[in-house]
Amino acid sequence: MAHEFTERSLQVCREFLQTAVIIDDRAFQKPLTTAPKVAEEPGRGEQQPKETHKASSKNERYIDTQKLIKSFADHGIICSALEFTAFNENSNAFIKTATLADIAIIDWEMEKEKSGDNALKLISFLLKDDFSNPQRFRLVTIYTGHEDLDGISKKILSHIKKTHQREPDIEKDGLRLVYQSIVISIYAKDPRGIPKNFQCNAVDEGGLPERLVACFSESISGILPNTALSAITAIRQSTHRLISLFNKNLDYAYLTHRASLPKPDDAAIHLETFIAEEIKSILSSYDCIGSNASFSVIRKWLLEKYQKEHQFICLDGTLNRDTVLNCLKVGNQNNNIQIKGGKNQLYQKFSHLLSGDEKISSTCDIDFSKLSVLKTRYQNRPPHLTMGIVLQQLKDKSLWACIQPRCDSVRLKGESSKFPLLPILPGIGGELTLPKLCDDDTEAFCHILVHPQHCRSIGFKSAKADKSQIYPQRSKDKWIFLSTEKLRFQFIAELKEEVAQNILNVFAATTARVATNPSEWLRKSGLV
Repeated sequence: MAHEFTERSLQVCREFLQTAVIIDDRAFQKPLTTAPKVAEEPGRGEQQPKETHKASSKNERYIDTQKLIKSFADHGIICSALEFTAFNENSNAFIKTATLADIAIIDWEMEKEKSGDNALKLISFLLKDDFSNPQRFRLVTIYTGHEDLDGISKKILSHIKKTHQREPDIEKDGLRLVYQSIVISIYAKDPRGIPKNFQCNAVDEGGLPERLVACFSESISGILPNTALSAITAIRQSTHRLISLFNKNLDYAYLTHRASLPKPDDAAIHLETFIAEEIKSILSSYDCIGSNASFSVIRKWLLEKYQKEHQFICLDGTLNRDTVLNCLKVGNQNNNIQIKGGKNQLYQKFSHLLSGDEKISSTCDIDFSKLSVLKTRYQNRPPHLTMGIVLQQLKDKSLWACIQPRCDSVRLKGESSKFPLLPILPGIGGELTLPKLCDDDTEAFCHILVHPQHCRSIGFKSAKADKSQIYPQRSKDKWIFLSTEKLRFQFIAELKEEVAQNILNVFAATTARVATNPSEWLRKSGLV
């Protein structure tokens, strides 16, 4: 009962993880069947033995690759092994393979000098993109026969600071380094010579996969990560069904659709919508969201995270665990609690109440709000100017939201086209309030002014040869839209379609008001 949420997280990770790769300079050498011995001094009259086995800084224990691969297979994970020799023309192939794997297992001493330099280079090759822009979870494991695990950890930490200018968090007595979505863990192949406080990180090939699955789970375990992982797993499991729906026989129908459109390139946008809707159907069919974010799961999370006697600090008092559970079950409004400012204000402090850290709570509320209103850009493709695009004028740093309907943002003619923009100001402003859109904003919120008097119509020209849409030019890692008035606007974000459409609807309703002049007696009578 006490660890039900942990067990659930482990199961989610087992279902998600699919691939692992081993990189070791002795990946295909047979492991020793007996432990190495230190030769005794010969007695008088005895001959000197031909071979002596001396203890070294590295336990002479080869990795049992077959045992490790089988153990991963028992967990439903496909594992491959690559034998490292040196960095040469063949290195790119296994670096690419290791980059695609969910788990990478690297030996520490893969050079004559036993310095770990090759392992450090591999870590840099695998993680260089993720250190600069962490976008995927990475689990890299050093699996070594070297006894000085603490020294290995310090060397990796120093290398990351010097080479990548990043400073990971140190966990698990220094044997786990974490930087955002990157986790580097260190395990020993053999317990001999390992200090007592690190003995728990000595594990054989049969037990390593279970430890790595647990490490993966501990690093991401949470209600939302579990839900996201389950969603990805459901999509993976439905891949072949998805392909069968979009089969090659439909190519003819798609090409007919394309040829029949006034703007044939729109067909690709339509197809993107069709595939996205099928993916949504997959998530609904598997009940990924409901089964991982329901109250029963939330209850397990709360009971495991907080002891029964835990008191949650809230405004001018405290709440016990049962009261917080009841809030999560029936909602703050339906809970019989008395707090300063009333139950209506509890939402402002609920994240702080749970986390106990005001900085964490304010950041997570903003980040979750952004997920609800902004599209996530997974690739840095050039956006085109359309409804929902948020721009910042570089000259005065003002923010603007484009409200040009999507159908009027394509099939443009001429060298330039005018687009209506609404200003975005700091602070709260009714139903059109958004979370802050720029990281350097001091206000947590911003809002859009929708009165027609605030709307600006600005001409833009495309930076591409294709003038049918307005595209920006690339300036380092930024996208800059050019106006006909020689103003430069930086792309900041893109609002979700339903959010952008709501803004346009409110603007349209404001402009659609009809001015009438009834009798004042009649007008006031109607207001009573």
